[in-house]
Amino acid sequence: MAAGAGQPEMVGQKVREIVESGTWQLRHPVGPDAEPFLSWRGSMNDENWVQWSAQSDSDWLKSVRADFGMDLTLD
Repeated sequence: MAAGAGQPEMVGQKVREIVESGTWQLRHPVGPDAEPFLSWRGSMNDENWVQWSAQSDSDWLKSVRADFGMDLTLD
């Protein structure tokens, strides 16, 4: 798992909280990396999001490295 990613136990606990609360809220951030990611996504419009997501693999990996400091590889 990536550094800072929510652990399975955290996700399970959040699912339990959601079920027991009866909330209709759509998004439920889990883990220390969730809020910064949602803020990052909220900083761009839909066109920018589509462009970011539609990059070539090599450009996408460069963007992930630049935006999140993660050095990923695609298998």
